[in-house]
Amino acid sequence: MAGQIKVEAKKIRLRSNRVNSILGTNLDPSEIPPILNSLGFETSGADTVEDFEVSIPTFRPDAEREIDVIEEIARIIGYQEIVPTQVYSPNVGRLSAFQEMVRKIRQVFVGLGSNEIWTNTLVAPNEQESFGVMGEGISASRPLTKDESILRRTLLLGLVNTYRKNVLNNLGEARFFEIGHIFFHPKDVLGNSPLNDDKSDRIDFEQLKPFESERLSAIFATSGDDARSAVEALYTLLVEFSISDVKIVPIDQVSMDQEHSYKSSTGPSLNQITPHLHFGGPTWHPMAPPEINSKISSVYVGGLHPARSGFIVAGKNEVIGVVGEIDPDLTADFSKGRVGYLDIDLHGLFGLHASPSRYQSISRFPTAETDLAFVVDESVASEDLRKAIVDLTGESAKRIYLFDVYRDNSLGVGKKSLAYRLILSDPAKTLTDEDVAVIRETVIKGVGEIFKASLRGV
Repeated sequence: MAGQIKVEAKKIRLRSNRVNSILGTNLDPSEIPPILNSLGFETSGADTVEDFEVSIPTFRPDAEREIDVIEEIARIIGYQEIVPTQVYSPNVGRLSAFQEMVRKIRQVFVGLGSNEIWTNTLVAPNEQESFGVMGEGISASRPLTKDESILRRTLLLGLVNTYRKNVLNNLGEARFFEIGHIFFHPKDVLGNSPLNDDKSDRIDFEQLKPFESERLSAIFATSGDDARSAVEALYTLLVEFSISDVKIVPIDQVSMDQEHSYKSSTGPSLNQITPHLHFGGPTWHPMAPPEINSKISSVYVGGLHPARSGFIVAGKNEVIGVVGEIDPDLTADFSKGRVGYLDIDLHGLFGLHASPSRYQSISRFPTAETDLAFVVDESVASEDLRKAIVDLTGESAKRIYLFDVYRDNSLGVGKKSLAYRLILSDPAKTLTDEDVAVIRETVIKGVGEIFKASLRGV
């Protein structure tokens, strides 16, 4: 008839062994054609007796692939006739080494009394400029609102805004940390496009994706916190991951390509603070090595106190972050106290941490366990107390961890109870009850002197 369009049936190759593999059945190839024919699917032989060429009827445009035909076979057989089978995989799910490091970082900062927060990746235009952030912003193509239209170039903005909201809502001072991504424009990383006539040498920045950096940022804003708190947190991380080749270089002693003006420069400088931190922390370098200057461009330094902040430099003068204090002007409208700040590139830290594993022989002697609960001031961080217990226990400490935090008026105003489990071991002998008792007394006496703590229940 004139005007009619002839539509040819679509043909799909169907493998009988594939049918049985997907459904977990044991169908004979001769059983498959009758099932499909009953649905209007025509079958014909293909290359082998186990394969078929299936013509899809025009009223079934939804059947486009081999798996669609197999589903029709399963429907006719009846799902209740298909025996469930366990799926086995040679791959075992586990965290990657980087994910394990990030998880341990979270544990360390919670132990330091910090609260983890998650802030928006998109911020308002010009909002970051008030923090002295350098570089060109990256706009979202279809932002929901103008206030959320620019990819953030620092985590400091979200941390300070969260701190401001807590203070203005009378929730008190606190410590916050965030693990997240910041984004750099390709121009900030690769530099400006070459200005010459050879188009092959030009860089088309519009075709490049933004550069991402996954970072850890933290602010320390409780009573008594300042740059010292941030440096101590940095040291805790370095000890946790057995990293030693790290230097701190003052920001105000490193020449920058851009000029920066800071209104607040009062108070003792970082080089007056860091050398007096008596914990054997990162190496202090009062002057910057000349070759460090070319490494600065990818590190955010806006919004920091010029005299109380420094670059974290690792290995061969690789800048992996900053540590110090926030410029007081950024918090002057809601807080008068100093605020410590730490920002680290996690992949830079992971590169230092990813060293060959160190193996220790397994002791032939059993471990001994004992629990201690101390009543301390609310301001005492659990990680600080745990590290003190480790030092007091010495070589007998196999593992020491916090397992309970208890607060009640019966403990006293501004008091809390921190309970730790001490797993002890001696590579040369089995620890007796007398040995464990001596270790307990040493820990109780030492913690009492350091933190003015008392043993709970005594």
